[in-house]
Amino acid sequence: MPGILFELSRLARRSSVSIAAIQPSPRVAMTDGSSAVPLRVSVEGTWPQVAAFLKLVDHQVRDTGGSRSI
Repeated sequence: MPGILFELSRLARRSSVSIAAIQPSPRVAMTDGSSAVPLRVSVEGTWPQVAAFLKLVDHQVRDTGGSRSI
């Protein structure tokens, strides 16, 4: 979890948004036997800044081989 929080902070700085809240949900089992912890992330900024943040997050997901994780 610390690595994910660090990465979200880095992406927020790059896109000039502020992270308002990060709320983890209970761990869920995946079909491949692994598990995931869904996160709800709230950010504050202008629409272009928030859009840039989402684009950076989406790019990180794609870099992990399509698995929906950062």
